[in-house]
Amino acid sequence: MDYSGTAIGHEEGVTLIDHPGNFGHPPRWHVRVDGWMGPSLTRTVDLTIRRDSPLTLRYLLVIHAGAVNSAALAEAKNAFSLSKPWCVARSTRPHRQFEARRSGT
Repeated sequence: MDYSGTAIGHEEGVTLIDHPGNFGHPPRWHVRVDGWMGPSLTRTVDLTIRRDSPLTLRYLLVIHAGAVNSAALAEAKNAFSLSKPWCVARSTRPHRQFEARRSGT
């Protein structure tokens, strides 16, 4: 979902890309004129989140100057769909509470 426009005389925008492994992919989107946008996960189906089966969602936010470049976005979307997710876990290193690392690394 891309949201682009002119701000202070410059065209720019943001694109939010839904990962193909997400629940309900591809989602329906909720977009407002004030710039807010997000996927509407439960617009057409019910979803129950349980402690033993947490919901994990992945999104890529692309910020662009100028008009949206469809070819560049398609390349970013493809790379994102093939990438491993990030995981946040308690750190084993001193003076750090948490660390973010790619799954499987």
